[in-house]
Amino acid sequence: MLRLIEYIARGPLSNERLEITDDGKVKLKLKTAWRDGTSHLLLSPHEMLEKIAAIIPPPKSHLVR
Repeated sequence: MLRLIEYIARGPLSNERLEITDDGKVKLKLKTAWRDGTSHLLLSPHEMLEKIAAIIPPPKSHLVR
């Protein structure tokens, strides 16, 4: 039961992959590099919140169909 609770309570992103740079931008390391060789994304805090908010499903909607 504890493993289930830990799985449900885990965060959407790994803290090891997130870093805040000196200029205040958020650096996100990708799990695997893209085809063009991109291994990190550099976003402003506002852009990061936009990306996270976009993946939140609407209320009372089924995630599996």
